[in-house]
Amino acid sequence: MIAVIMFYTSDQINREIEMSNAVKKIIKNLSDLNLITHEYLTYHEKRMQEQWALQYDSLSKIIKRVEECAYPVMI
Repeated sequence: MIAVIMFYTSDQINREIEMSNAVKKIIKNLSDLNLITHEYLTYHEKRMQEQWALQYDSLSKIIKRVEECAYPVMI
């Protein structure tokens, strides 16, 4: 019984660590996106638009993974 509880607890801790790391990535990407937005509004360069699109896509992929982990699809 103790082994089952230890296994379950270890699995839960690993999931929480993964979620914490994902949230850190989201915060970093949001900060970067904010900076790129500010630079675009200041300089209006096409490069900033491209960087913004890349950063936005990266952020959306991370958020999608977090949603899948938080709410797994039942099959």
